[in-house]
Order: sequence, then C-alpha cells, then structure tokens
Amino acid sequence: PSEPSRFGFSVAVDGQWAVVGAPEAGIKGIRGAAYLFHRDRDSDPFSLVQTLDTGDIQNAVAFGTAVAIQGDYMLVSAPQGNEGKNSYVFAYQRIDGAWELVQCLVHVEEVTNFPGSGYGVTLSLSMWTDDATGNEYGWLAVGSPNDGDFSGAVYVYGRGHAFGETSDDDKWILETTLTPDESKVWDCSYGDSVLVTQTSLVVGTQTTGNVDVYLNDETVTEGWQIVDYLEVDCLFPLSLSLYMAPRTGDPDDHLDTLVIGCGWWGPNIPDPFSPGDNGAFWVYEREEFSGFSNRPAPFELTQSVYSDPDHGEHYLATSLYVDRDYMLVGAPGGTDAGLAVMDSALVVYKPTGSTPSDKWQQAQVISDYDWDAQLGDVLAVDSDTNTVLAGMSFYDGWTGLVGVLQFDV
Repeated sequence: PSEPSRFGFSVAVDGQWAVVGAPEAGIKGIRGAAYLFHRDRDSDPFSLVQTLDTGDIQNAVAFGTAVAIQGDYMLVSAPQGNEGKNSYVFAYQRIDGAWELVQCLVHVEEVTNFPGSGYGVTLSLSMWTDDATGNEYGWLAVGSPNDGDFSGAVYVYGRGHAFGETSDDDKWILETTLTPDESKVWDCSYGDSVLVTQTSLVVGTQTTGNVDVYLNDETVTEGWQIVDYLEVDCLFPLSLSLYMAPRTGDPDDHLDTLVIGCGWWGPNIPDPFSPGDNGAFWVYEREEFSGFSNRPAPFELTQSVYSDPDHGEHYLATSLYVDRDYMLVGAPGGTDAGLAVMDSALVVYKPTGSTPSDKWQQAQVISDYDWDAQLGDVLAVDSDTNTVLAGMSFYDGWTGLVGVLQFDV
C-alpha cells in the first residue's frame, strides 16, 4: 500500500504462505486490511495473491490488528469495537486450494469507550494432526485485555475433538474463558500477550508483569489448568516465545524454554509512569517430564539478559522467537539525542554459554534500517523453512514495510 496503513503491524508465516496485517488501511484509515502472500519454493520471493477486508461486516474496525496462519487455517482480527460496534475474529480455511471465509467469531461489546474490550488484539493458533487417526485438532487463543473494566480475559476456542471434548469439526467452538486472579483484576490487561501450543497456554499481563502458564493434556481432567505463575520485573507489554521439546526422551533435547521479554524495561522501572527504553528478557526452563509423571516440571528462571544501549539495543525484546538452537530478539528503538543515530535491529542469540545463567550468548546483530523503521518491532518465524518476517509498520510515515529474511541455523 502507498497510504499510511501500518502495513506490517502484524505478520504470520507458515511454509510458503505469509499474511500481513494493515489495520489502518481503507476508509478513513480505520477499517483495515490483510494481505496474503505465497511463494513456490523457500528461495522464491513472496507474491501477493489476495487482499482481505471486512466484507459485508461494516462495523468491523482495525481489521488486521492480529493475524495467524498454520496449515489450511488463517485468522485475522478486528478488535476495535465500541459505541455499538462489535469486535471480530475472521476465520479462513483453504479449501480446494482457495482461501475462504468460513466463520466469524463475534464478541458483543459491553465496553462502550474507545478502544472497547480489545477482543482480538492478540491471537495465537496451534493446529496438529493425530498420527493414528489423521484427524485435525486445534486451539485458538484470543486475548481481550480490556474486558471487564480492563481486567482482561482470554477466550480459548477448540476445533475437532480436543482431548475428548466433542466439538463441531468444521467450526471454532468456545471451550473456556480465562480471567486473572481475583486479587489482581484491577487494571490488569490480562491477555495483552498470548501463546498457545497443543498442550500449553501462556498468558501475559501488561500492567502487573505476571505470566500464567496453563496445561491441557492427558494428565488434566478439567480443561485448561494453571500450573505456573511467573512474575518478571516489568509492568509493561510483554513479548512471549515458547519452545516445546519433543516428547521423545532425547537427553540432548529435553528442556522446554519460555522467554519473556519487556521492550520497555529500564532503570526507572517499576515506576509505570517513567518507562525505560533499554529492554530485557528472562529465560525460563523446565524439564519436559517431572519424575514419574508425564506432566512437565515447573518453569525455573535460568537467565536474565538486559540490553546495552551503547550497542543499539534500545527496546530489546519488543519481539521474540526462541527455538532449540537459536533465539531472535527484536530491538526496534534507537536514539539521536546528542549521540549517533542508532539502527533498529534483530539480535541473534545462540546457546553457547557454559552454564544455564549465561547459556544464551549474542551471536549476531542484523541492522539495515535506522530507528524510525523499527526493525524488530514485530516478528514471525517459520522454523521449517528458516523464514523470518519482520514487520516495520512505522516505516515511511506509517506506510509500513515487511522484511523477509532467510537464515541458516
């Protein structure tokens, strides 16, 4: 797009498909759009194949705020419902090679002031196939951080027969609604960040620095059950990434890794009205199995990493991605206050340290844009094709840009 549309505000990639959100595209810059791209091979450039919008739903606002794609399933949110408008998540499915809108999840707005409940500000999708039956299952987590006078909520939808609970195979069905601990509900923004896998769900809270970890597997009898309650030294939006070790008993690959980032961490924290601009992230690990139980052990903090602004790492950990052998950390900020202009960057870490407390060491800094491009503001990674999408929605006066990187592990 050529107009200020915030192209790259959200990004997602899976194999040869990529989707990019532009929530300020369209009529008066508020209805939004999402752009679907495809390529034939890993080495090919992505080409635009379809532009998505709200269609006949005229009161949907900020379409493209969050996007997710995996396999034959794609989600796009339109979360800014208020003053009679609802919030939506649009569900698409690839049928006979073509992407079709198959369902629209509607959140009836009770919050009348802007920006409404925020239902759909964050999305996370996890799809998998049962090897024995060939059946497809899925979880969809939708964050609604302004629900209930800003206490927040997460709406968890299931698809297929998720862990014995029967649901319509062709529809996303609301399985449960998660809310914060009653002692922390005031101005909590629960669901400001969400991350779901086949068996785990992680929920971040913007204004308290809390992260809840839920489990739902064969050891759980009553749906999603909270198993970890983590606290970090940050009161501002949290980025999350989770690597789940394969449940094979491999002694060289037996640790689940959860990384929690805070791009606004700084020396003035925890004063919420004086945010820093340095950034930090915290690495938690857990054994994939706990003793004789199939349930994983609790997460334990193993490493804390704080940015060095002298090396251009302002707002470090605004975005994150962790795998077994590497971690990508976005550092989209910079400064020109009497100093040389700092580039925005992606920082690559590798697990080369000798102890858990220094395990992740900086290995590379990727920096091709000055700070106003904000490289590293938004990340999406497909580990199967080693593809990274870097959304830069502030680029060129909020027109936006998405960088595509291929890397070798």
